[in-house]
Amino acid sequence: MFTGMGYKRMLLLIFLLYHAPAMAQNPFVEGRITYAVSMDPSPDQSGITQHGGTYTIYIKGRMFRKELKLDNGYESTVIWDGNTHTAYSIPPSAQEPIAVQLSRQDLEASQKSYRKFRLKDAEGSQQVGGWSCRPATVSYPNGNQSNICYSRDWTISESLLYEWFPGISFLPLSFEFRNGSGMLLRFHAESVTEIPLESTLFRLPGNYRILSNREYQKMKD
Repeated sequence: MFTGMGYKRMLLLIFLLYHAPAMAQNPFVEGRITYAVSMDPSPDQSGITQHGGTYTIYIKGRMFRKELKLDNGYESTVIWDGNTHTAYSIPPSAQEPIAVQLSRQDLEASQKSYRKFRLKDAEGSQQVGGWSCRPATVSYPNGNQSNICYSRDWTISESLLYEWFPGISFLPLSFEFRNGSGMLLRFHAESVTEIPLESTLFRLPGNYRILSNREYQKMKD
């Protein structure tokens, strides 16, 4: 027979054990995630060499900044402010400091072919950068598949954060996808750091000239 105090302690223990997975999940609301990136050409892309680089994501509440930097000099940046529903894309190799203003609809349009993806978990777990993650296969409506390893320790709430996995709620630590030209890109988390970030990181410098998406497309033609 349990005493009143013993019965309460037993209930508390059951509650903690039952809710442990949920309590272990930590919303990633501010900080920096850095991935090592490798790019492998498809077998029919002769003459194209392998490249590497980094992909860094900065998050602060409803804002994020994503920077891709490759060892061949290619750089691109996307900034999103969920408070104003405004995005800016800094094009690679621009001759002057320009930024293309985008709407949420523009970002969602770029994710169209990746929507309604399905995750199929594999057995066991893996280690990426010192963190445990769940390996899985991603299947897209067009029949394409890719690999991912995601952490259940961190949750994310911004549906636009990972364009290849729209709406994913757990943090991808390792993933890959093949772009339209057939090149395979692999991302492997090197650091996940929860630190305070300055709001200026998610704003354009004053010397940037802002173009609409239509103006930029005309400039490229």
